[in-house]
Amino acid sequence: MSEEGAEEVLNARASDKISELDDPRTRDAIERTLNIIFKVMRQMEMPDLSSKVLVSSLASGAVNALVAKGTWDPIVHIFVDADLLVFVASVAKIACQCLVGADGKSIASKAETERALASTDVQAATMDLFRASTVLGSVRASKPFVIPPHLLSSWHMLNQTMGAFVLGHELAHVLLGHIDDEATVTGSMPEVENADILLFSQEAELHADRDGALLAATSAHAHLGHSLLDIASPYIFMRALRLLEDCEVVFGRKRGELDSSHPPAHLRAAFIRQVLVHKLPCGADLTAVLDRIDEFMGCLASLVLAEMHILKAAGITPVHRVMLHVFEKPAILG
Repeated sequence: MSEEGAEEVLNARASDKISELDDPRTRDAIERTLNIIFKVMRQMEMPDLSSKVLVSSLASGAVNALVAKGTWDPIVHIFVDADLLVFVASVAKIACQCLVGADGKSIASKAETERALASTDVQAATMDLFRASTVLGSVRASKPFVIPPHLLSSWHMLNQTMGAFVLGHELAHVLLGHIDDEATVTGSMPEVENADILLFSQEAELHADRDGALLAATSAHAHLGHSLLDIASPYIFMRALRLLEDCEVVFGRKRGELDSSHPPAHLRAAFIRQVLVHKLPCGADLTAVLDRIDEFMGCLASLVLAEMHILKAAGITPVHRVMLHVFEKPAILG
């Protein structure tokens, strides 16, 4: 998609975008992951939220997920942006190509990771993903890309556990009682119609990161054939979000402005790393994998940020994103 085409789509009137909301395919992907989390929660004897929470997809043009109290019912609504799922799937593909070995299962050697990072296909897909999100205003403007068949199983698991962290973070707000706690709710979003989108304190967001990361890691443990990469998936996601935030900074946005209600992504990433190391019984093996992820993401950052500086020097400016609108139940909820 050209810059002009992306800008036309993203700046369309909200009423013209209703057909994008709650896409059935996106909702199905969300529900599959959600069912896995609910199963793990039952096994851990945690409160059953399956009848109290409704998760829907939403196309707002941002890598985002939201918790809302609807004005039409007592159900807690979680909206997961379609852009977020595209971002997760794409990051998981890049990570698998660089961090999974030739057998499609083991952690890649340092030499294998270096060879993958030098691949023109990996570099092109990476730059296209972050260019689309930062400059074109939506990761959905990035080009689809495929990964080698022997990596598909690993990609499926990593994609699913990264998605479990996203959903687990929002569910944690419910489990921890944040939605009804005046001390943790710091406000709502006035530009959102017909729903009370809740904004939480930064401390509450870190607590949700902690419990969401542990839910995702536990859901990975529940699958045969999982790897330490799957357990580390919340950290991969947050390091990728940190890079996305760094791209925004190149174009003059303040750090943390990408999602101002949350702590900056680099602080969240460091916190999640500590949670995974200290709360899971994986020991030095997990620490070694997290170190490899740091090396991998450092190389990606050098590549991507160099591209962002080139685009800025050429006079390219990011398109403006549309404001988020949530419509009444008949329009978006099944």
